[in-house]
Amino acid sequence: MEPLADGDEQCPACLTRKSASPNLRFKINNKCYHRICESCIDRVYASGGQHTCPYPHCKNTFWKNAWRTQTFEDLNVEKEVNIRRDIYSTLNKEEGDFISKRAYDDFLELREMFVMNLLLGTEAQATRRKLNEYKEANGLVRLKDEAAGPKGKIKRTSATPVAATAAAAAAVVDDDYPDRSGLIEGLKRIVIPEVLPPYDPLQGVPLHKDYFTITDDGINMDTGYEQYRKDEMLAIEGYDFREALEETLTRAFAGLGVFIQAEKSTTLTAPVVGLDDPF
Repeated sequence: MEPLADGDEQCPACLTRKSASPNLRFKINNKCYHRICESCIDRVYASGGQHTCPYPHCKNTFWKNAWRTQTFEDLNVEKEVNIRRDIYSTLNKEEGDFISKRAYDDFLELREMFVMNLLLGTEAQATRRKLNEYKEANGLVRLKDEAAGPKGKIKRTSATPVAATAAAAAAVVDDDYPDRSGLIEGLKRIVIPEVLPPYDPLQGVPLHKDYFTITDDGINMDTGYEQYRKDEMLAIEGYDFREALEETLTRAFAGLGVFIQAEKSTTLTAPVVGLDDPF
């Protein structure tokens, strides 16, 4: 096979070179990161459904919507950015979620170790299993290529071994611990806030005036204010005689702190003070 010139690219499936076809465009996926031209992808997925990656000897299967345009020129950078984005969106705890700075540093070290494991392929299977257990135990929605169908639909499957393992891990974790899988240590316990009573701007002061009751007969009594009650000019300006009378009586009785009926039912005996008694 003739070697590629500098800056030239070739599709590994159809062997078409960009130098021969200037409009050749490539796409990649987030699993095997093989660069395949759009023509090969359209040809393979013409019948719909899932298909194996067109790259020779690759056995990974995808839906067509798993293929996307490459963002970075270097595929290693592309892979690292995608791995970090996925892990950071899953393990998204902040320093305030932990009981100490040391616990938060341990969490950052754990998250970075997961990134390196997936990036370098070191214990990648065990790392993915732990992440899946964390998602299952904490009720996170997983949007994966192998679970996503056409138009982003999710295939509903029965319980998997990962889900069973996550459920078993959640059974041994306290109910008030945020991470049901037990993967992240040092998190603050979930504290249910105390239910506060509704806000009372008057601080318990009653809205109803219990000092007096104005009856229809009482409002028609000769109080000397009939001129204001019958003045049409005051009524036009919004003056209300009943409200003015209530305000006047409230100011008169509010400072006494006693009620007439309570005073009538209680016999008060004034103390007898002699001339020789000290005050």
